Amino acid sequence: PLTSIRGSLGLLISGVMGVFPEKTMKLLEIANNNCDRLLLLINDILDIEKIEAGQMDFEIKITDINQIVKE
Repeated sequence: PLTSIRGSLGLLISGVMGVFPEKTMKLLEIANNNCDRLLLLINDILDIEKIEAGQMDFEIKITDINQIVKE
């Protein structure tokens, strides 16, 4: 359901369905941003569930932390 809501909001914001007043566009953008945030939260929760269930594989390797900090 969230993907459908996100898609619909995207269509409305893009102007495919016509032009909306500025206040309406602002509300649509807020709804779209919150939809994106909710999607990220759901994905994080699903990742945590995978980790707890032992279904997520991790590749442990040596990394130069200095290079990462520089980047």
